[in-house]
Amino acid sequence: MKAQGKYSMLRIALDTGNCLITDFSGDASLQTKTGTINVYVIGPIAGKGISKNGKVRNMLPLVGKHQIIAESRDGDVGLFQTK
Repeated sequence: MKAQGKYSMLRIALDTGNCLITDFSGDASLQTKTGTINVYVIGPIAGKGISKNGKVRNMLPLVGKHQIIAESRDGDVGLFQTK
């Protein structure tokens, strides 16, 4: 699954497969059971990454104008600020 751009609220729920979101602005709830989630944001967006069996790399602040919650049971989660 790929997405790009500004959203008021983006919701993605996958059983399998990866999720790549670029140049993102807005709020998001992202879930996948066995895939990787990578999000590249622009602007003041807070992020929380959760993975039961994978790695989490969260380069976003915990507080911001908007919020992303990204969760993968068996995959990695990456939340990054676009420079």
